[in-house]
Formats: sequence, C-alpha cells, structure tokens
Amino acid sequence: MKLQVYLLFFELRYKNPEGLVPQDSKHKNNALSFEAQQSGSLSDGVRLSYGYSFRQDRLNSTDIGKKQRNNHAAYTIATVGFKDIQFFFNEISIVPALRYDYPSDFDGVMSPKVSVVFTHTGTISLSMKAHITRSYRAPTFNDLYWPRDSYSEGNPNLVPEKGINYDGGVSVTYPLLGEISLSANFFLNKLDNLILWAPGAGGLWTPSNIAKTETMGVETALRWKPGTTWSSALTSPGCRRSTRVIRAQRTTRT
Repeated sequence: MKLQVYLLFFELRYKNPEGLVPQDSKHKNNALSFEAQQSGSLSDGVRLSYGYSFRQDRLNSTDIGKKQRNNHAAYTIATVGFKDIQFFFNEISIVPALRYDYPSDFDGVMSPKVSVVFTHTGTISLSMKAHITRSYRAPTFNDLYWPRDSYSEGNPNLVPEKGINYDGGVSVTYPLLGEISLSANFFLNKLDNLILWAPGAGGLWTPSNIAKTETMGVETALRWKPGTTWSSALTSPGCRRSTRVIRAQRTTRT
C-alpha cells in the first residue's frame, strides 16, 4: 500500500494605506491532503489499482470570512495486457479507469476513462495509443474567492468545468546513427463551462464560465540519441493548437 500526506500553507496580504479607501487585507489559504493507494495482480496479464484521496481546503480572510471545502475521491484502474500475440502488434494493453469526486460545495461526478495501446517491438519499434476521458475540474479557491484588489477579483458564482477529451498518437523508433524517435499526437477537448480569467469592466481581471469550447491540436516531437554510451539527447518538440468558442454565454451558479 502507498500512503501520501501533504500540507500546504499560503498567506496573502494586500495593504494600500494611500488609496481613497485605505486597505489592509489578509488571507490565509491552507490545504491538507491524504491519499491511500493499493495495487496488485489479479491474474497473469491483469493488474488492478484502486485508492481513495481526501483534500480539505480552508480559507480565512479578513474580507470574505471563513470558507472550507472537503473533497472525497475514489478511483480504480484496471490494466489488461496481452503479450506474445501472433500479430503485427505483439503487445496490446486495455486500461479502463473510473474516478468519483465529491466536493462538499458542488455535486459529485463520475469520470470514466478508457485507454488502448498497441505495441510492436523489433528493429523498428512502433506504438499506437488512444484515450477517451470524461474530465472534471471544480473552481479553485483562488477562482472563487480571490480578494478584490487593483487588478483582479474572484467570482463566487463559478460552476465546475466538465468535458470529454479525445487523444490518439503514434511513435516510431529506429536505430539510425544511434536512435531516432518520431512521435505525433492528436487531441480534441470539448469543454462545458470552461473557467477563463479575462479583463472586464475597468480592466479588472475576473474568471467566468464560457458555455462551450472546443480545443484541438497536434503535438509532434523528433528525438535523436547519438548512442548507447551518450547520456544526452537532442529533442525538437512542436505543437499546433486552436480553440473555438462554440457558445460564449456566461454560466452562473444557482
């Protein structure tokens, strides 16, 4: 079993005694997190991991008062592997996963994920992979409660982001002048209620929910490792991304 615990302490103070209305604000944001994970083999080629995590966020602000969020999450990941297959791809892995998040200030949500990986090993190594995921992200305390100053302010009416992410990629490795690897990955992310910080009236930055967005792109990389005795490598990454706002109306929390 794997156990992890961490504490986070953050303090912000904003003081402006020379303004029309003098300000002296103090904000303490603390987080406590605990995670337990267990994994093991159910049979030859089948591996299961599962766990539970808890995170508590506390805010104590002279402007906003006290806020608290308790988030419980449980997840499980199964890996089903097939090896020595009499086929061009001699290894295939199927990885279904499921996660449930239950924050105290929002509704609980289930997030499934499925991944498939095909691998060919030989003089030329080839790997193909595909993933589909339901994503979820609750607004952070900074998104919700960032105290108003001269430049920005949080938005307590935000709702969580939800979406579906697709990605697929291929990588090829060939022993030429050492080792050359080429990879390409395509992704498509469809989000509802994207949380976006942008300047509003008077140039004040504040977050809001954009109703629907769609982001797609391609990531490529070329890597050259001169030889087995060399520890360095040359890498040339590249990425092309575009985001389209399908419906730009703001969503507010009720």
